[in-house]
Amino acid sequence: MSDRLSQLVASFDGLGVIVRFDRPTGSWIFISLHDDRLGRMTGGSRMRIYEDPADGLLDSMRLARGMTSKWAALDMPFGGAKAVLAIDHPLEGD
Repeated sequence: MSDRLSQLVASFDGLGVIVRFDRPTGSWIFISLHDDRLGRMTGGSRMRIYEDPADGLLDSMRLARGMTSKWAALDMPFGGAKAVLAIDHPLEGD
């Protein structure tokens, strides 16, 4: 894992981050788990091309924090989480 990825994971104010690299597709998978004080963590996913995989990790952490705030503002019993698939090229095919 690159130094920037390691630094971002270490600096995250959430509960944890899952980082995986899928060699066959060249895709990075980041799942950021931010907060579970109000309930189980939930959120959506984003698939995007990032210039640097660390940008995808940073995006997942930012989005997970945002989900925590959104659920709290709605007074819903959920915490924030988000998954990001950082792909290296546009998808092709049917």
